[in-house]
Amino acid sequence: RPEQPLSTLLGKPAGGTWKLRVEDALAEDTGTLHCWQLDILRDTVNVPPPVTTTTSTSTTTTTAPPPPTLQAPFTSWARPGATTLDGLGSWIATANDPTAKTGQVAPAYLYAHLFGFSANPATGAIALGTGPTGKFALFTVQEPPGISHDVAVAFPWSAGRFYFPLVHQISPGVWGAWVYDHTAETWTFVGQLSLPAGWGKLTPASTTGVLWYGGTAASCPAYPLADVFFAPPTGFAAGTITTATGGAHHASTAGCPAVATTEAGWARYRVGT
Repeated sequence: RPEQPLSTLLGKPAGGTWKLRVEDALAEDTGTLHCWQLDILRDTVNVPPPVTTTTSTSTTTTTAPPPPTLQAPFTSWARPGATTLDGLGSWIATANDPTAKTGQVAPAYLYAHLFGFSANPATGAIALGTGPTGKFALFTVQEPPGISHDVAVAFPWSAGRFYFPLVHQISPGVWGAWVYDHTAETWTFVGQLSLPAGWGKLTPASTTGVLWYGGTAASCPAYPLADVFFAPPTGFAAGTITTATGGAHHASTAGCPAVATTEAGWARYRVGT
């Protein structure tokens, strides 16, 4: 047994020379040291593994909203009875001349009167328009699946005047279109389309409205102002003239807002700024 406790060595460095001295201080007996060893116990310290910090770089992709489209205001017109029509027209009063202001796109509007056929899903329109090449009158018929029949003439309509675009059957399957200028008291022939006679005549219901056919502007204020009135459509059947009723306004659901109102029985559309 050591003369002094070995606990005094706790925490001391273990490196160096260790010496063992053995002494038998009693005379009445003897002893023999056959071997010896020194066991040094070390405290085990659990060192946590190094912490690896991973920096995650996230990329946020911002998707720009699509350019705004322009609402198309329409008015649905009904007519008493179910008599099909030989012809159809509507007075148009042009309240302004669409002109692009600074920062606006060039005007590309159609002031359209849309109609259908009694025995075919094809649809047509007689319209006044404005575009990059000037003002014009258009007569068009669209049949599924996307076949188009079109005729157009240059027609320099002006603001503050009244016009009467008319489509009328010339003979079975042959349809003509004209525009009457109230101020000049003249008719302008737009053209004629030869369509299958089996399509029948025109349906008694029709729709008036304003369509934008140009490119998409960068913002809503970039669309030029269009301000126009449509009178209730006039129908022609076997020499009888009838005036449509109803005048229910609606518009395409998306896009820069347009305004459709009724003023003195006429439908008024204001589109753009």
